[in-house]
Amino acid sequence: WDFASKTSWTDSRGAHWRLEGMATYLMMDVREDPLRGASQLAGDAGRPFWRGNAALTYQRGRWDGSLNTNYIGPQRGRGYSTDGDVGQGSRIFTNLSVGWRPRPELRLQLSITNVFDVDPPIDFNNFRGYSPGMYDNRGRGYALMIARDW
Repeated sequence: WDFASKTSWTDSRGAHWRLEGMATYLMMDVREDPLRGASQLAGDAGRPFWRGNAALTYQRGRWDGSLNTNYIGPQRGRGYSTDGDVGQGSRIFTNLSVGWRPRPELRLQLSITNVFDVDPPIDFNNFRGYSPGMYDNRGRGYALMIARDW
């Protein structure tokens, strides 16, 4: 199930704002294993029941910015440890971006990924220690972009 909503408004100073949200609920993820039969993997490692994203964007004159938050719900672990499965708690990753146009055809942007430096959770099914397709953040990162329209 996917749920989405967005709203836009302009404040008294002429700034344009937009708030968007999306959530996904995974009811079922059944996989067939020739040795073990069908397995229900929804809520398991790498397949949380809930995932969501919220974004707030701002634009006024030559300035723009965005704050993006990605939520990944808790999951049961599928570790192969002797003490049983290892659960993974929910995670929230936050990214921030600020842009400025010194001229109409030129844009400078500074971005910070994983603002609060949240470590990716363990995923015992992946040799990297976590699922990069689900948890793309590997720590805090910075990017500076310069774009020119022709």
